Amino acid sequence: MPVKGRGAMREYWVMMREKADIDIELVRDGFSWGACLIPLFWALYRRLWRVFFLLLAVVIGLSILWGSLGLGETGVMIANVAQALVLGFLGNELRRWELGQKGFSTVDIVAARRFGEAEEKAVIRLAEHEAEQQETRLAENSFPQGLHPQPDRSI
Repeated sequence: MPVKGRGAMREYWVMMREKADIDIELVRDGFSWGACLIPLFWALYRRLWRVFFLLLAVVIGLSILWGSLGLGETGVMIANVAQALVLGFLGNELRRWELGQKGFSTVDIVAARRFGEAEEKAVIRLAEHEAEQQETRLAENSFPQGLHPQPDRSI
């Protein structure tokens, strides 16, 4: 059974994009308080431009809908709380989606107590994986010539 509280392990998705330089992003799995409480500012801070415009359209559309339905203050408040909770639960999923649209792919998932620890684990695991790939490439190319002679195909 997972441990809850301050010392609990959290999962972080390691997303990477390879261009001229390697670009790595870590996205915590689970509820996003920023997306719940200040969704538009959260999207701008995270540079999630598509998500920002999508949220802006949703907020405007729902405001128009609540006005046309004639919901009282209590109804609007309940609808806004529900909307905030949904955004909180979907926030990190939206972030991963936006990163995927920008060319990032998930390369690993690490468990850590803090973001800094997750970052450290991710870098170490990526370096180990790169070293293993390098060893494999060297092993494949290290057979001495002549042990496996190639047949002469010229006639």
